[in-house]
Amino acid sequence: MRIIKRIYLMLVAILAVIAVINLTPIKVKAEILVPTGEHVPFYKLRVGDVFYDAEDTEPLVYRVVKKPTSKSNKFDIEIAGINENYKWPENCNPNKVYIGVDSETMEELWPFRIVGIGDYAFKDNKTIYSFNVYPCYDFKYVGKGAFEGCTYLHRFHTRNTPTIKARAFFGCSALNEFYLTGNKLKRVGKDAFKNTKTKMKLIAENMNDKQVLKVKKLFKKAGVKKLRIKREFY
Repeated sequence: MRIIKRIYLMLVAILAVIAVINLTPIKVKAEILVPTGEHVPFYKLRVGDVFYDAEDTEPLVYRVVKKPTSKSNKFDIEIAGINENYKWPENCNPNKVYIGVDSETMEELWPFRIVGIGDYAFKDNKTIYSFNVYPCYDFKYVGKGAFEGCTYLHRFHTRNTPTIKARAFFGCSALNEFYLTGNKLKRVGKDAFKNTKTKMKLIAENMNDKQVLKVKKLFKKAGVKKLRIKREFY
């Protein structure tokens, strides 16, 4: 009898837990549209919408490139610039900004995947020192003029990027370190590296011999005067 009573009490407890879970409202993540400031649930975002995280957890804004499909439950988004409402941590110097895009965490927690950096996203920005978009497995492009005139940009790190568009780093006079992973780079647009640092170091990670020669040719054609390549394998 005691055993039956114990089992009954356990079942009641389990049902109570289930009831609590079912009754607890699910917190819907909201985004804020630029420039209107309108709060929008992520599932209502439309192609072309520019938004940032409603909780201001990071300094970037994004643009919707493609909505989810039957094959993918993710929004394709591109990095569109700096969130002017972002409050920099006290230990961070807003005049010497290191930006690291953690796409892996974003794709685990939210229905987004980063596919590129938009045209003119950071044009004439004078505070970005280093920009890292690693790992970004679905990253496809650095947009036209994305960092044009960013005279304080020293380092850029990307992974398996097929396309760097025209004037992407035009006038980045301090840019002297470029990290490129893999063998996917196929096209570098006109003047993409014109008026950058006279000597540039390219760190080529896990890149085969044929790709190294191809990248060297593409970079020089796009404006790099002297390119030193350092190869790394992991």
